[in-house]
Amino acid sequence: MNMKEQAEKKQMSIGGFLGLLFGIIALACLLVMALVIFVDPFFQYHAPLKNFPYLIDDQLSQNPGLARNTTYNAVSLGSSVTTDYHVTWFQDLFGLDVVKLPYNGAYPRDIANAMEQADRSKNDIQAIFIGVDVAGYTADPNETKYPLPEYLYDRNPFNDVSYWFNKDVLMKYVFNKALLHADQHGTDPLDYYSNYPYLTYSEEHVRSVVTIPETRKEMAPADTVREPFEKNWEVILKPMIESHPETTFYFYFPPRSILYWYIQLQNGSLDSLLYEEKLFTEHLLAYENVEVHFLQNDAETILDLSHYTDETHFDQGISYKVLQWIKEGTYKATKDNYESYLSDLKALTESYEP
Repeated sequence: MNMKEQAEKKQMSIGGFLGLLFGIIALACLLVMALVIFVDPFFQYHAPLKNFPYLIDDQLSQNPGLARNTTYNAVSLGSSVTTDYHVTWFQDLFGLDVVKLPYNGAYPRDIANAMEQADRSKNDIQAIFIGVDVAGYTADPNETKYPLPEYLYDRNPFNDVSYWFNKDVLMKYVFNKALLHADQHGTDPLDYYSNYPYLTYSEEHVRSVVTIPETRKEMAPADTVREPFEKNWEVILKPMIESHPETTFYFYFPPRSILYWYIQLQNGSLDSLLYEEKLFTEHLLAYENVEVHFLQNDAETILDLSHYTDETHFDQGISYKVLQWIKEGTYKATKDNYESYLSDLKALTESYEP
Protein backbone atom coordinates (compact mmCIF):
# COMPACT_ATOMS: atom_id res chain seq x y z
CA MET A 1 0.00 0.00 0.00
CA ASN A 2 1.53 3.29 -1.09
CA MET A 3 1.56 6.46 0.96
CA LYS A 4 -1.40 7.94 -0.90
CA GLU A 5 -3.56 4.92 -0.18
CA GLN A 6 -2.48 4.97 3.46
CA ALA A 7 -3.45 8.63 3.75
CA GLU A 8 -6.85 8.00 2.14
CA LYS A 9 -7.47 5.06 4.47
CA LYS A 10 -6.51 7.15 7.49
CA GLN A 11 -8.77 9.96 6.33
CA MET A 12 -11.66 7.52 5.86
CA SER A 13 -11.00 6.12 9.33
CA ILE A 14 -11.09 9.59 10.89
CA GLY A 15 -14.20 10.43 8.90
CA GLY A 16 -15.90 7.24 10.07
CA PHE A 17 -14.98 7.95 13.67
CA LEU A 18 -16.28 11.51 13.48
CA GLY A 19 -19.48 10.29 11.83
CA LEU A 20 -19.97 7.76 14.58
CA LEU A 21 -19.23 10.36 17.24
CA PHE A 22 -21.68 12.85 15.78
CA GLY A 23 -24.25 10.08 15.46
CA ILE A 24 -23.87 9.16 19.13
CA ILE A 25 -24.15 12.83 20.14
CA ALA A 26 -27.25 13.27 17.98
CA LEU A 27 -28.83 10.14 19.45
CA ALA A 28 -28.03 11.30 22.98
CA CYS A 29 -29.60 14.69 22.25
CA LEU A 30 -32.73 13.02 20.88
CA LEU A 31 -32.97 10.80 23.96
CA VAL A 32 -32.58 13.77 26.31
CA MET A 33 -35.17 15.72 24.35
CA ALA A 34 -37.58 12.76 24.39
CA LEU A 35 -37.09 12.24 28.13
CA VAL A 36 -37.77 15.89 28.97
CA ILE A 37 -40.87 15.92 26.76
CA PHE A 38 -42.11 12.63 28.25
CA VAL A 39 -41.73 13.69 31.88
CA ASP A 40 -42.40 17.34 31.05
CA PRO A 41 -41.65 18.82 34.50
CA PHE A 42 -42.84 22.25 33.38
CA PHE A 43 -46.00 20.81 31.72
CA GLN A 44 -45.36 22.46 28.37
CA TYR A 45 -46.76 19.58 26.32
CA HIS A 46 -49.14 17.63 28.51
CA ALA A 47 -50.76 17.36 31.93
CA PRO A 48 -48.73 15.86 34.78
CA LEU A 49 -48.08 12.13 34.54
CA LYS A 50 -49.97 10.13 37.14
CA ASN A 51 -47.86 9.38 40.24
CA PHE A 52 -44.63 10.95 38.95
CA PRO A 53 -42.98 12.72 41.93
CA TYR A 54 -42.91 16.19 40.39
CA LEU A 55 -40.99 18.94 42.11
CA ILE A 56 -43.22 22.02 42.21
CA ASP A 57 -41.12 25.00 43.17
CA ASP A 58 -40.91 27.37 40.19
CA GLN A 59 -44.03 29.46 39.58
CA LEU A 60 -42.46 31.39 36.71
CA SER A 61 -41.65 28.22 34.76
CA GLN A 62 -44.44 25.85 35.78
CA ASN A 63 -47.52 28.09 35.88
CA PRO A 64 -47.90 28.60 32.11
CA GLY A 65 -47.90 24.85 31.42
CA LEU A 66 -50.36 24.17 34.24
CA ALA A 67 -52.62 26.87 32.81
CA ARG A 68 -52.56 25.51 29.26
CA ASN A 69 -52.50 21.76 29.74
CA THR A 70 -54.57 20.83 32.79
CA THR A 71 -58.33 20.52 33.20
CA TYR A 72 -60.27 23.01 35.34
CA ASN A 73 -63.20 25.43 35.26
CA ALA A 74 -61.89 28.08 37.67
CA VAL A 75 -58.64 29.99 38.17
CA SER A 76 -57.04 31.33 41.36
CA LEU A 77 -54.68 34.28 40.84
CA GLY A 78 -52.69 36.62 43.03
CA SER A 79 -49.52 36.99 45.05
CA SER A 80 -47.92 34.61 47.53
CA VAL A 81 -50.83 34.91 49.99
CA THR A 82 -52.98 33.01 47.47
CA THR A 83 -50.60 30.04 47.22
CA ASP A 84 -51.58 27.66 49.99
CA TYR A 85 -55.24 26.92 49.26
CA HIS A 86 -56.08 23.28 48.73
CA VAL A 87 -57.93 22.84 45.46
CA THR A 88 -60.41 20.55 47.23
CA TRP A 89 -61.62 23.58 49.19
CA PHE A 90 -62.86 25.22 45.99
CA GLN A 91 -64.68 22.01 45.08
CA ASP A 92 -66.23 21.68 48.54
CA LEU A 93 -67.33 25.30 48.84
CA PHE A 94 -68.04 26.35 45.24
CA GLY A 95 -68.29 23.09 43.31
CA LEU A 96 -65.40 24.27 41.13
CA ASP A 97 -62.23 22.58 39.85
CA VAL A 98 -59.56 25.25 40.19
CA VAL A 99 -56.03 25.71 38.90
CA LYS A 100 -53.80 27.85 41.11
CA LEU A 101 -51.50 30.27 39.27
CA PRO A 102 -49.97 32.49 41.95
CA TYR A 103 -46.94 34.71 41.43
CA ASN A 104 -44.97 35.98 44.41
CA GLY A 105 -45.46 39.73 44.64
CA ALA A 106 -47.71 39.62 41.57
CA TYR A 107 -48.05 42.77 39.50
CA PRO A 108 -51.07 43.28 37.21
CA ARG A 109 -48.98 42.12 34.24
CA ASP A 110 -48.33 38.82 36.06
CA ILE A 111 -52.08 38.40 36.51
CA ALA A 112 -52.64 39.17 32.83
CA ASN A 113 -49.93 36.75 31.71
CA ALA A 114 -51.51 33.95 33.75
CA MET A 115 -54.92 34.63 32.23
CA GLU A 116 -53.49 34.71 28.72
CA GLN A 117 -52.11 31.22 29.29
CA ALA A 118 -55.42 30.03 30.76
CA ASP A 119 -57.28 31.42 27.77
CA ARG A 120 -55.10 29.28 25.49
CA SER A 121 -56.46 26.15 27.17
CA LYS A 122 -59.66 24.43 26.10
CA ASN A 123 -61.27 24.94 29.49
CA ASP A 124 -64.60 26.65 30.05
CA ILE A 125 -63.67 29.08 32.82
CA GLN A 126 -66.65 29.77 35.05
CA ALA A 127 -64.93 31.68 37.86
CA ILE A 128 -61.76 33.64 38.50
CA PHE A 129 -60.55 34.36 42.05
CA ILE A 130 -58.07 37.24 42.35
CA GLY A 131 -56.36 38.15 45.62
CA VAL A 132 -55.49 41.84 45.39
CA ASP A 133 -52.36 43.48 46.78
CA VAL A 134 -52.96 47.07 45.74
CA ALA A 135 -49.36 48.02 46.51
CA GLY A 136 -48.41 46.26 43.29
CA TYR A 137 -51.13 47.81 41.15
CA THR A 138 -49.19 51.02 40.54
CA ALA A 139 -46.42 49.18 38.70
CA ASP A 140 -45.88 49.79 35.00
CA PRO A 141 -48.55 47.80 33.10
CA ASN A 142 -45.83 46.02 31.11
CA GLU A 143 -43.66 45.15 34.11
CA THR A 144 -43.59 41.74 35.79
CA LYS A 145 -42.38 41.29 39.34
CA TYR A 146 -39.61 38.95 38.18
CA PRO A 147 -38.14 38.30 34.70
CA LEU A 148 -40.02 35.54 32.89
CA PRO A 149 -38.60 32.62 30.91
CA GLU A 150 -40.33 33.90 27.78
CA TYR A 151 -39.76 30.68 25.80
CA LEU A 152 -42.22 28.94 28.14
CA TYR A 153 -44.92 31.57 27.50
CA ASP A 154 -44.71 32.27 23.78
CA ARG A 155 -46.03 30.23 20.83
CA ASN A 156 -42.64 29.59 19.22
CA PRO A 157 -41.87 25.84 19.43
CA PHE A 158 -38.29 26.23 18.22
CA ASN A 159 -36.96 28.15 21.21
CA ASP A 160 -38.05 25.23 23.42
CA VAL A 161 -34.49 24.07 22.92
CA SER A 162 -33.82 26.07 26.08
CA TYR A 163 -36.16 23.65 27.85
CA TRP A 164 -35.05 20.38 26.21
CA PHE A 165 -31.34 20.86 26.88
CA ASN A 166 -31.45 22.60 30.22
CA LYS A 167 -29.12 21.10 32.83
CA ASP A 168 -31.32 22.12 35.78
CA VAL A 169 -34.45 20.72 34.13
CA LEU A 170 -32.74 17.43 33.38
CA MET A 171 -30.89 16.92 36.66
CA LYS A 172 -33.12 18.62 39.24
CA TYR A 173 -36.59 17.99 37.84
CA VAL A 174 -36.20 14.75 35.89
CA PHE A 175 -33.28 12.52 36.99
CA ASN A 176 -33.17 13.55 40.64
CA LYS A 177 -36.91 13.02 41.12
CA ALA A 178 -37.19 9.90 38.96
CA LEU A 179 -34.11 8.11 40.32
CA LEU A 180 -33.93 9.28 43.93
CA HIS A 181 -37.60 9.72 44.71
CA ALA A 182 -39.32 7.19 42.47
CA ASP A 183 -41.10 5.71 45.50
CA GLN A 184 -42.72 9.03 46.31
CA HIS A 185 -45.92 10.10 44.64
CA GLY A 186 -45.16 13.72 45.42
CA THR A 187 -47.56 16.60 45.76
CA ASP A 188 -50.35 16.84 43.22
CA PRO A 189 -49.13 19.65 40.93
CA LEU A 190 -52.63 21.13 40.97
CA ASP A 191 -52.71 21.14 44.77
CA TYR A 192 -49.24 22.34 45.67
CA TYR A 193 -48.94 24.94 48.39
CA SER A 194 -45.26 25.79 48.42
CA ASN A 195 -43.45 25.44 51.77
CA TYR A 196 -45.89 27.48 53.82
CA PRO A 197 -46.90 24.62 56.17
CA TYR A 198 -43.26 24.44 57.27
CA LEU A 199 -43.03 28.07 58.29
CA THR A 200 -43.36 29.30 61.85
CA TYR A 201 -46.67 30.93 62.75
CA SER A 202 -46.74 32.77 66.06
CA GLU A 203 -46.86 36.29 67.46
CA GLU A 204 -43.37 35.88 68.88
CA HIS A 205 -42.00 34.93 65.48
CA VAL A 206 -43.80 37.76 63.72
CA ARG A 207 -42.43 40.35 66.12
CA SER A 208 -38.94 38.91 65.71
CA VAL A 209 -38.94 39.35 61.92
CA VAL A 210 -41.01 42.51 61.47
CA THR A 211 -39.50 45.95 61.99
CA ILE A 212 -42.00 48.61 63.01
CA PRO A 213 -40.94 52.19 62.22
CA GLU A 214 -40.66 54.14 65.47
CA THR A 215 -41.45 57.54 64.01
CA ARG A 216 -44.43 58.44 61.86
CA LYS A 217 -43.83 60.11 58.52
CA GLU A 218 -46.08 62.71 57.01
CA MET A 219 -48.95 61.12 55.15
CA ALA A 220 -48.41 61.15 51.38
CA PRO A 221 -51.16 62.68 49.23
CA ALA A 222 -53.65 59.91 48.50
CA ASP A 223 -54.30 60.76 44.86
CA THR A 224 -50.69 60.14 43.79
CA VAL A 225 -51.69 56.54 43.06
CA ARG A 226 -54.55 57.44 40.74
CA GLU A 227 -52.63 57.82 37.47
CA PRO A 228 -50.55 54.61 37.68
CA PHE A 229 -53.55 52.63 38.91
CA GLU A 230 -55.76 53.92 36.09
CA LYS A 231 -53.15 52.84 33.55
CA ASN A 232 -53.29 49.29 34.89
CA TRP A 233 -57.06 49.42 34.90
CA GLU A 234 -57.30 50.49 31.28
CA VAL A 235 -54.52 48.28 29.94
CA ILE A 236 -55.02 45.09 31.98
CA LEU A 237 -57.98 44.85 34.35
CA LYS A 238 -60.80 46.32 32.30
CA PRO A 239 -59.98 44.29 29.14
CA MET A 240 -59.66 41.11 31.19
CA ILE A 241 -63.08 41.54 32.79
CA GLU A 242 -64.81 42.62 29.61
CA SER A 243 -63.35 39.75 27.59
CA HIS A 244 -64.91 37.23 30.02
CA PRO A 245 -68.53 38.43 30.33
CA GLU A 246 -69.85 34.95 31.23
CA THR A 247 -67.26 34.41 33.96
CA THR A 248 -67.77 35.40 37.60
CA PHE A 249 -64.85 37.36 39.05
CA TYR A 250 -64.17 37.26 42.78
CA PHE A 251 -61.78 40.08 43.67
CA TYR A 252 -60.81 40.09 47.33
CA PHE A 253 -58.48 41.96 49.65
CA PRO A 254 -56.74 39.30 51.80
CA PRO A 255 -56.58 39.66 55.60
CA ARG A 256 -53.03 40.88 56.12
CA SER A 257 -52.20 41.44 59.77
CA ILE A 258 -52.78 44.71 61.61
CA LEU A 259 -49.01 45.18 61.67
CA TYR A 260 -49.02 45.50 57.89
CA TRP A 261 -51.48 48.38 58.09
CA TYR A 262 -49.78 49.98 61.07
CA ILE A 263 -46.47 49.98 59.16
CA GLN A 264 -48.23 51.72 56.24
CA LEU A 265 -49.53 54.30 58.72
CA GLN A 266 -46.05 54.91 60.11
CA ASN A 267 -44.56 55.13 56.61
CA GLY A 268 -47.16 57.65 55.45
CA SER A 269 -48.69 55.37 52.80
CA LEU A 270 -51.92 54.27 54.50
CA ASP A 271 -54.15 56.89 52.89
CA SER A 272 -52.86 56.22 49.38
CA LEU A 273 -53.37 52.45 49.72
CA LEU A 274 -56.91 52.86 51.02
CA TYR A 275 -57.65 55.41 48.30
CA GLU A 276 -56.39 52.94 45.70
CA GLU A 277 -58.69 50.27 47.13
CA LYS A 278 -61.54 52.78 46.86
CA LEU A 279 -60.79 53.41 43.18
CA PHE A 280 -60.41 49.69 42.55
CA THR A 281 -63.75 48.89 44.18
CA GLU A 282 -65.62 51.66 42.39
CA HIS A 283 -64.43 50.38 39.03
CA LEU A 284 -65.19 46.74 39.85
CA LEU A 285 -68.70 47.32 41.19
CA ALA A 286 -69.74 48.68 37.80
CA TYR A 287 -69.78 45.09 36.45
CA GLU A 288 -72.56 42.61 37.15
CA ASN A 289 -70.25 39.61 36.89
CA VAL A 290 -67.81 40.95 39.51
CA GLU A 291 -67.84 40.56 43.29
CA VAL A 292 -65.56 42.43 45.71
CA HIS A 293 -64.77 41.17 49.23
CA PHE A 294 -63.07 43.19 52.00
CA LEU A 295 -61.60 40.27 53.94
CA GLN A 296 -59.01 42.56 55.53
CA ASN A 297 -61.70 43.91 57.82
CA ASP A 298 -62.11 40.91 60.11
CA ALA A 299 -60.65 42.43 63.27
CA GLU A 300 -60.57 39.15 65.18
CA THR A 301 -58.35 37.67 62.49
CA ILE A 302 -55.95 40.48 61.70
CA LEU A 303 -55.33 41.33 65.37
CA ASP A 304 -54.39 37.74 66.23
CA LEU A 305 -50.74 37.51 65.20
CA SER A 306 -50.50 33.85 66.23
CA HIS A 307 -51.76 32.88 62.76
CA TYR A 308 -49.11 34.85 60.87
CA THR A 309 -45.49 34.23 59.90
CA ASP A 310 -44.82 37.91 59.11
CA GLU A 311 -46.95 41.01 58.70
CA THR A 312 -48.52 39.69 55.51
CA HIS A 313 -48.62 35.88 55.25
CA PHE A 314 -51.11 33.80 57.21
CA ASP A 315 -51.61 30.10 57.88
CA GLN A 316 -53.93 27.66 56.16
CA GLY A 317 -56.60 28.09 58.80
CA ILE A 318 -57.07 31.68 57.65
CA SER A 319 -56.73 30.65 54.01
CA TYR A 320 -59.74 28.40 54.42
CA LYS A 321 -61.64 31.23 56.13
CA VAL A 322 -60.91 33.42 53.11
CA LEU A 323 -62.80 31.09 50.81
CA GLN A 324 -65.59 30.62 53.36
CA TRP A 325 -66.06 34.38 53.67
CA ILE A 326 -66.19 34.75 49.91
CA LYS A 327 -68.70 31.92 49.58
CA GLU A 328 -70.92 33.27 52.37
CA GLY A 329 -70.54 36.92 51.32
CA THR A 330 -69.50 37.84 54.87
CA TYR A 331 -67.57 40.93 53.78
CA LYS A 332 -69.00 41.44 50.31
CA ALA A 333 -68.76 45.02 49.14
CA THR A 334 -71.68 46.95 47.72
CA LYS A 335 -72.06 50.53 46.57
CA ASP A 336 -73.67 51.28 49.93
CA ASN A 337 -71.07 49.78 52.27
CA TYR A 338 -67.63 49.83 50.66
CA GLU A 339 -66.63 53.23 52.03
CA SER A 340 -67.49 52.13 55.57
CA TYR A 341 -65.15 49.13 55.15
CA LEU A 342 -62.34 51.50 54.26
CA SER A 343 -63.04 53.97 57.07
CA ASP A 344 -63.37 51.15 59.62
CA LEU A 345 -59.99 49.73 58.62
CA LYS A 346 -58.37 53.15 58.88
CA ALA A 347 -59.88 53.72 62.33
CA LEU A 348 -58.75 50.31 63.54
CA THR A 349 -55.21 50.96 62.29
CA GLU A 350 -54.99 54.39 63.88
CA SER A 351 -56.18 53.08 67.23
CA TYR A 352 -53.79 50.11 67.26
CA GLU A 353 -50.97 50.07 69.78
CA PRO A 354 -48.18 47.69 68.74
